[in-house]
Amino acid sequence: MKRILFVFFLVLSVSLRPNANPIFPESLVMEVYFEGDEWFIVVDNFVLEMFDVETFQEVEMFSGSGLFVFKEDFLPDFANYYTVITQDALVYPHQVSRVSDHISTYVYGGYPLMDLAWGTSPTSPVKGPFEGQSLVLVFVYEDNNYDPLFWLCKASVPYFTGGNGTVSGTFDGYLFDQNSNPVANAEIKYVPDELTNPPYFFPPLTTDQSGYFFKQEMPARNYHLHQVVIDGVDYDFDEYISIEPDSVNSYNFNMVITQVPDLLRSGTVKITNSPNPFSDKTVFNIDLDEKQHFQNMNLIISDMAGRILSVIPLNGFVSNDQKMKFSWENNHQLPSGSYLISLSDSGKTISTCKMTIY
Repeated sequence: MKRILFVFFLVLSVSLRPNANPIFPESLVMEVYFEGDEWFIVVDNFVLEMFDVETFQEVEMFSGSGLFVFKEDFLPDFANYYTVITQDALVYPHQVSRVSDHISTYVYGGYPLMDLAWGTSPTSPVKGPFEGQSLVLVFVYEDNNYDPLFWLCKASVPYFTGGNGTVSGTFDGYLFDQNSNPVANAEIKYVPDELTNPPYFFPPLTTDQSGYFFKQEMPARNYHLHQVVIDGVDYDFDEYISIEPDSVNSYNFNMVITQVPDLLRSGTVKITNSPNPFSDKTVFNIDLDEKQHFQNMNLIISDMAGRILSVIPLNGFVSNDQKMKFSWENNHQLPSGSYLISLSDSGKTISTCKMTIY
């Protein structure tokens, strides 16, 4: 029976994706859902087949409460493509938190498979499920080497056990600048850059003339909006959102836009600081274009709402090779957070960067 199932899944994978290798899941656990105080863990029998696992005694599974101890007579249900684990499969009762937890699995003498983690932090892959929702492993991407990427997402109802819940939601909202004006024709990036190439996988969100953006289907999980591109200029962005399945998720954002002349667009001026983040002291390094003449330079520290906190004259720091290097101490005792650094000359901004104090 195991050999027949393996061949079946292999043929099914090839038939669904004729131009690629079969997609092998990275996790034994396909889904986690809760009904009241009870939890249900759905495991993929195909993964057991891949590792020639015949009993759950060959599997190590952990949550935040420790090791799952399986009964010897609890066996994979190879008559189906999945097996459902409940408290009845265990020697001792085991707690799995719906709000925040993880499930780690090891097979083949300690070979680790993908960890599934969820929690209340905005940096978690996904928030814990609400009543009636489940956490489900979703295939989202495959690169040119046929390496798959799976995300833990939310489903509106249990997905693999017959519910076929929705695993995506609608995302829309508005983008404004520090003066509450709409930001038009901006690209908002919300996944790592490698996932935007080719762009039809996760293209940036694009605003219209009113600053409005819209995405019909977005996998239901947490995202870090990390960059906004306006007229070819990259701006750091630092917003976290959570997409709920089968629902409209609306957010409004504000960002600081510094008018940048052609000098910055050509990459002739660069400002950095190290260490960054830092607690009390950092060193700024500024590279200037040797062909440009700078007369009245200032370094401006602003908060992320655009309010100016400090102005530092720089005329005495320029060296013969058009480089600057100077230390800055947090004498103003600015609180922990991110700050916008602007380099200006005669009132015109020529470069920006962001520093973080912890």
